[in-house]
Amino acid sequence: MIARLPKVFGVGEARNSMTEMLDEVSRGRVFIIKGTKNREALVIDAETFRKFQESYMELVGIVETRKILEDDDAVGALRRVEEGESSGVSLSEVERMVEKD
Repeated sequence: MIARLPKVFGVGEARNSMTEMLDEVSRGRVFIIKGTKNREALVIDAETFRKFQESYMELVGIVETRKILEDDDAVGALRRVEEGESSGVSLSEVERMVEKD
């Protein structure tokens, strides 16, 4: 399957073609609306947007997990919490340990 490039509309053209454009978006077509002063809008269907959001959140979780695992103090604190020896260490404190970088 060959990927179709987004169709580019000016703001006025997009406004005049909104019904047709939204029909095509619901079938998976992507549009770019070019505005003034180099402003642009990407028009995609809501399901695709949700998939992008989920993927982004998954990547953020992976990055945060790696940050914690690379920080010896944070890993030590988590181990103490897991073993019941938390001595007052909370998850927010572990978070602050990682954020200090």
